[in-house]
Amino acid sequence: MNKTEELVLYDVDEVAEILHLKRTTVFNMIAAGEIDSFKMRNKKRMFTQEAIDTYINKQKETLE
Repeated sequence: MNKTEELVLYDVDEVAEILHLKRTTVFNMIAAGEIDSFKMRNKKRMFTQEAIDTYINKQKETLE
C-alpha cells in the first residue's frame, strides 16, 4: 500500500452485508480460517478490503 492509499476496515456486520451472509456465518468462517480478520483493542473483529477480496477470489476459484 502506498502513502496515498487509505486503509479501509470493515466490521463483522459490514462483511456479512457485503457477502450476503449472516453474522454467525462470518464468525464460523473466521473460526475455520476461511477469511482473515483481526481484533481491535475494543475486541471488535475487523477485516481489510484485501481479506474480503481474497475470500471472494477463493470462492470464484472453487466454482471454476
